[in-house]
Amino acid sequence: MTSEAFYNTLLTYIRKDTRGKSLTQDEFNELIPVVNYELFNSLYKRWELDQGVTDALAPFKVFNTSLAIATSKGDLSALTYSYAHLIGKPRYSTNITIDVVTALEYAERFNDALTKPSATYPVCFVATDQATDKITLYVYPTMTPVLIDYLRVPTDPFLDYYINDTTYVVTYLDEAATAIALPAGSTYRDGTAGPDTIAASATIDIEFDDEHEGELLNLFLSKLGIQLRDEMVIQYSNLEQQKGQ
Repeated sequence: MTSEAFYNTLLTYIRKDTRGKSLTQDEFNELIPVVNYELFNSLYKRWELDQGVTDALAPFKVFNTSLAIATSKGDLSALTYSYAHLIGKPRYSTNITIDVVTALEYAERFNDALTKPSATYPVCFVATDQATDKITLYVYPTMTPVLIDYLRVPTDPFLDYYINDTTYVVTYLDEAATAIALPAGSTYRDGTAGPDTIAASATIDIEFDDEHEGELLNLFLSKLGIQLRDEMVIQYSNLEQQKGQ
């Protein structure tokens, strides 16, 4: 769903609230990363519990990422996307998979001659490196690079815009738009006055599908002290299901 569409939906519900409160674009940009992560964390706690959760988290699965391992350590915090959870078994080659264990299981295997990690039967576990305070994949014995599949954290949504200085009409910028000509008589979000050229839009759309808009709305509105009535949530969910048919 686009950040602009979600923001406009939020305003619709806020204006229905009897207290008549509103929400500026900057306030939206401050809160949307928080509620977006809350929704992700709620789904993550139900990881692979059912097909609905699996489908919802599908956009955040990253596959076949090469991770360099040095002295048995691979820095997961250095990945292109923020790491959340290891998926499946890492692998060193087409015929060598690395068994994922806990630190305790590794210690038990290491002390047993029959289960001690080897080039044929390597093991790994995830922990924080005490020296660097970074989340790390420990691989024994050391083999590099290792291919991993992992669940990433969603990118923080953001809504970029400029305002007409006379009419106060807000123009929202599309995600990935570049070389935007800021009209004369308008002011960009950061205070830049037109005419000028904005190198690129800072807008980042929400990565969750439309079917989760109701949950995201409820989380956001609760931050503002507005609670959707149960029947409104049900009606919204039913409407979204009908739209998907």
